[in-house]
Amino acid sequence: MIVRTIINNANAFEVTLTNKIIDKLKKKKVFFTTSGEERFHPGEKIFFEENVCANPYSAILSGNTIPEIGCFSYTWSSLPIGTVVGRYCSIAHGLKIHGPRHPIEAVTTSPVGYDDDFIIVSEPLRKAGIKKTQSTMGIQKKMPVIKNDAWIGANVTLLPGITIGNGAVVAAESVVTRSVPDYAIVGGNPAKIIKFRFDEVVVEKFLEIQWWDYNFVDFNCVDLGDVNKFLYEFPEIRKNIKKFRKNRNKISHLIEVY
Repeated sequence: MIVRTIINNANAFEVTLTNKIIDKLKKKKVFFTTSGEERFHPGEKIFFEENVCANPYSAILSGNTIPEIGCFSYTWSSLPIGTVVGRYCSIAHGLKIHGPRHPIEAVTTSPVGYDDDFIIVSEPLRKAGIKKTQSTMGIQKKMPVIKNDAWIGANVTLLPGITIGNGAVVAAESVVTRSVPDYAIVGGNPAKIIKFRFDEVVVEKFLEIQWWDYNFVDFNCVDLGDVNKFLYEFPEIRKNIKKFRKNRNKISHLIEVY
């Protein structure tokens, strides 16, 4: 069964899985365990935003929400609808992302002003014959964007509206209230920059070559442990390899939602 819904102020689908849907996701190389074995069964539900694509070689190892997660990235945390993750990212367990802010400027911060789906709101409305509650939420910040090659440690908290830069590292237990620059290592509550992984020149070179646009097997001959050697050799290798294709297959189309 397929149901349209609104989650985190975004158009989303609630889909009851069948063997056919599970097989289609597997064929598109969207994995749900580290071994590639299934953890979902027919009859279980998944949730995803309307425009989310099935990016190959991505692994969603926890939860039943399907975020926009890039090739060669994995998450041990269940990511809310609307979260965007780039390629080659590593996300540990326990990641928390704050939901919509309560309207402190309104008469009440209670969900009676904005959440028709919450039973403590919907049931009184139904009994009173009222179809919809007031809307006091106002404009909300979007879910965080996590760019490419980021590493997020265990039990991190991210606030909406921020961006985790390319190559950034977020230490375990951190509370990130502001965007994190490319290749910065941050930690603490609130998280602050501890240092950068590399000097400015190296960071600029990484951002210039954007190696994450490529399939790692095509440059597997280069020593990934030697940064200077990689930066020297990769530009030449890049001339002879193609960028790894971006998957245009929306999950909603893939499983024939329409």
